Amino acid sequence: QYYEPLSFDTDDLEPQKEEVKQTIPEEKQSIEKEVEEDNELLRNLSFKVSEPKKKIEETAAMPVMRVIGQLHQKYILCETDRGLAIINQRTAMERIHYEEYVKKLSLQPVMLEMLVPVTLHVSDDMVRRVDEINASLEKIHICFEPFGKDTLLVRSLPSWMNGMDQEQFLQDVLDLYKNEMMTDIVRMQTDSIAKLASANAVHIVQNLGNEEMEEIVRKLSQCENPFYGNNGIPTFIVLEEKELTKRLNR
Repeated sequence: QYYEPLSFDTDDLEPQKEEVKQTIPEEKQSIEKEVEEDNELLRNLSFKVSEPKKKIEETAAMPVMRVIGQLHQKYILCETDRGLAIINQRTAMERIHYEEYVKKLSLQPVMLEMLVPVTLHVSDDMVRRVDEINASLEKIHICFEPFGKDTLLVRSLPSWMNGMDQEQFLQDVLDLYKNEMMTDIVRMQTDSIAKLASANAVHIVQNLGNEEMEEIVRKLSQCENPFYGNNGIPTFIVLEEKELTKRLNR
């Protein structure tokens, strides 16, 4: 007995394929739109959460602290109205030095005369543009002097550059100018002052007398931002009295 094979009309299926092709991009766009809306919502929520905290830190004063001792030659222990304050002595000193240097710069920078001028070998184009370069660097008190066709000299430098690799810093400044990135000069200056403040801070482990610790606390309280060091690490934390009571009492 002979059976005729079944046949399918593929033309009937073609519109379905076409419909699928159209649906997938539409669904993808819809998903991408929802993801973007979710991200925007998260950004707005993050801003609303962080902004009040920033305003509180800007307006809040450092709590009054009374030095009661030192822990492991690293931390200054203080009594406050809220409980026990633990100050990271190195981070606190970095913040103190940093703000001292910034204030000196804004008032009247101390210039150091170099016994031997800093010498930098550059292109003849940089030598021709030396007046333009010096005008851009006036705010950070750096002045280049042409010497021959391919050399620049610096005979005096601001005091905040003392103790750093001066030649490398000046070369970096010229490179920024060459690449038309002079807006980064202020950032470079800030980073350099932060490194200088770190280098002049107390050692990580150092025994301090009571008067020395009280002086650190006093100077820290006078800082514009006494809460954080140059690297973003808190200068101190406070263990609340109610938390201590909860943990140490029945």
